[in-house]
Amino acid sequence: MIRRLFGPLFAASCQLVACGSSQDAVAQQSAGRIARAIEVVRDAPNTGKALALGALAKAACVGPDVCETKGACQSAYALHVEATNLTQAAKLKLGQGDAAEAAKLLGASERKLSEASPKVEACLEREAALRRRYKL
Repeated sequence: MIRRLFGPLFAASCQLVACGSSQDAVAQQSAGRIARAIEVVRDAPNTGKALALGALAKAACVGPDVCETKGACQSAYALHVEATNLTQAAKLKLGQGDAAEAAKLLGASERKLSEASPKVEACLEREAALRRRYKL
């Protein structure tokens, strides 16, 4: 009698736990994928950051915390890449003898780096939080 009454309830609760575990596993895999992609961007030399940033952009994310971290890091490192591109353009202009244009480009690069710096720091804090939360 007790089995008939509580059997379906027990089965339903087991399914909920399994479903939750499955969702947790998917979220953990997503967090791991995004944290690793951020790590690759961070560790890449400046000349390789754009390529690594493209891979981060293509990485799938699940869950608001993971996707928000991905977006914040994409935005931060995009500014960094823009700044390094401006620096390279300034070097080119300097090599062509156009010091005035090189100075303008370097100024723009410095502004972008100043804007990127706190955003990159926030990105790294978010990445660390993902690693702690999902035990990566």
